[in-house]
Amino acid sequence: EPWQVVFLFVGLPGLLVATLMRTVREPARTGLAAGSRPGEGFPLGEVLGQLRARAGAYGFAIAGYSAAALLWNGATAWIPTFFIRQFGWTPAEVGLRFGAVLLVFGTAGVMSGGWLASALAHRGQSDANLRVGVLSQLLIVPAGLLAPLAGEPGAALAIFAGFCFAGSMPYGAAGAALMKITPNQMRAQLTAIYFLFINLAGIGLGPTVVALFTDGVFGDDLAVGRSLMAVTALAAPLAAVLLWLALKPYRRCVADAPAAG
Repeated sequence: EPWQVVFLFVGLPGLLVATLMRTVREPARTGLAAGSRPGEGFPLGEVLGQLRARAGAYGFAIAGYSAAALLWNGATAWIPTFFIRQFGWTPAEVGLRFGAVLLVFGTAGVMSGGWLASALAHRGQSDANLRVGVLSQLLIVPAGLLAPLAGEPGAALAIFAGFCFAGSMPYGAAGAALMKITPNQMRAQLTAIYFLFINLAGIGLGPTVVALFTDGVFGDDLAVGRSLMAVTALAAPLAAVLLWLALKPYRRCVADAPAAG
């Protein structure tokens, strides 16, 4: 089928990229744990011990990013359906218009979030990466609440552009935030744990939560917009609070990092 051919064309370049990765040389490791040697790893138990020892920073940060991912994935999965049901757009029209918005403003949000985090860090804010996450969740609330209320599709799409910009801001800095307080040899395993939680919350729960509001709470297929508003009103403030709670323990971890190696 034509739609299956699209998946093949999108996926095939990945084989080339995987081949090219074999030409990338492993850089010299820095930020090694105190007393360790290059090439030495750590068993999973010690990685979990690192998480327990810095539970405030890791726990609140990962929980906050997970709540943000739930909103982001849930909304981007159902925004196309919102335009189809609310304004009668065809799937092709949604794909072209919202796809372009997501490409442009989602990319701009990631890059702007990284730039802002670097700028704040240069001003001496050691928790800059997390602060970008807090800011993004505060900015996404008005966009997520106003877009479904727009009576004209062009206006709704424009407001959702702001939603995409704000919603993608944390993710350029999120991984860097966690790596900054993690010894080099633990970073791959810690990254895997981080992605496990944000993918379970985002890809696993996000679209389902929006659907549960539409079917179980509102009981109306045309209530997708209200469901998006409800999930925004719940998930974004929760994510902002959790990331805010992570700031103080995170700063302590950053300050302790040189002593820990």
